[in-house]
Amino acid sequence: MSGLCWMCRINLIFQVLLLVSGRGRYFYETWGGSRFRGTFNDPNQFAFFIFIMMLVLFMEYRRKAVYTAKTRIGFWGMFLLGVFLIGKAKSTGMFIGLLVFVGVLTGQFFWDKCCHSKQKKVWWFGGAAFLVLLTVDVYLILPGADFDVSQTDYTLLSRIQQKIWKLANGNIYDLLYDRSAERLVLEPQYLLYGAGEGFFERFIPYDGFEALLSPGVFDVFHVNEIHSSFFDVWFSYGLIPTTFLVYWTWKKCDLV
Repeated sequence: MSGLCWMCRINLIFQVLLLVSGRGRYFYETWGGSRFRGTFNDPNQFAFFIFIMMLVLFMEYRRKAVYTAKTRIGFWGMFLLGVFLIGKAKSTGMFIGLLVFVGVLTGQFFWDKCCHSKQKKVWWFGGAAFLVLLTVDVYLILPGADFDVSQTDYTLLSRIQQKIWKLANGNIYDLLYDRSAERLVLEPQYLLYGAGEGFFERFIPYDGFEALLSPGVFDVFHVNEIHSSFFDVWFSYGLIPTTFLVYWTWKKCDLV
């Protein structure tokens, strides 16, 4: 475990060095926006890799019997380095992963402190105040009706606003198409016996599908896998292999 975690640290530092040296790879949007992808082919793959490094390091951190100042600084330093890299990749999926991770840790910390505190009312008041502030922050980042991501600095925040705007101004077909998942509706038979991977040109939407999309929400056809979704496994391999995978995952999580 110690050797594995040292490799995780080396991976994080190496990707940072690529970033600051200007030798890392970038993904460019059609209108010019860019997302850092390090040594990877896709910024979301890169962000997922970084997130896994962070989780492995967290596993080691939680196994420590004694938390020294050096241990805490070492872990949280690497953790913040990972957050920085995910921010450069501008991956909304991994940002949600980080939110869930930090939210669970925060909830655990709050519950432990509250249960063992003689000032429970103070902790409950603090928790309520935190939720109010969080709600206000979410309200403040809501995009306007005329939001255009190409007219922003194209940060992780603006990508989050873009996703919110698409959901607020679109429909279910927009959401499916944004993840290249419209084939789940147009080709449902593959959910039974699988379509195989690759050659995504097979699944370019039928003539007329664009009429189902909201005007101005999407303007190019995707030729891609089902994006960042377990449905890609189901669509590619069919029901039986997916069932085995779900059962294996369930057992590994000690849920059965």
